[in-house]
Amino acid sequence: GLWSAGDGQDPTKAKQYLPSSTCHDFTQHGLTTLHKLGGHFSQEDPLCRNYFQFKTMSKPTLVQDADTKDVLSFYTGLKRILGGQFANFTDFGRFMRSYLAKHNHVYIHERTNVEIYWK
Repeated sequence: GLWSAGDGQDPTKAKQYLPSSTCHDFTQHGLTTLHKLGGHFSQEDPLCRNYFQFKTMSKPTLVQDADTKDVLSFYTGLKRILGGQFANFTDFGRFMRSYLAKHNHVYIHERTNVEIYWK
C-alpha cells in the first residue's frame, strides 16, 4: 500500500504496524540497517517520503467487506483532496487533518495478490 501506520515518526524507534510498499521503503530500510550496523552519515537533511505515515497507537484491523459505503466515501473524499490545489504543504496538511478528524479513522489499502483494506 501507499500508506503505512505506525506509532511514531522516527523510523529507528517507531513500531510499524502496517508497512507501505514503495521504493522509498527499500531505501529507508537500507539506510536504517546501515545506521544500526554502525554506519555514520553526514547528511543532515531528512529523508523525504512522497507520502506520510498515519500515526496510531494500535494495530489496524482488517476490514471484512471492502465495498462498504464508508470505505468508498473515505476514498472519494481523499481523491478530491489529493486532486485539489493548495498554496503550500502547510495548507494541505491543515486541510487533510480536518478531513481525517471528521472521519475519526482512516482506511489503508494494501495490494498484495489480493486487495484488502485496514481500518
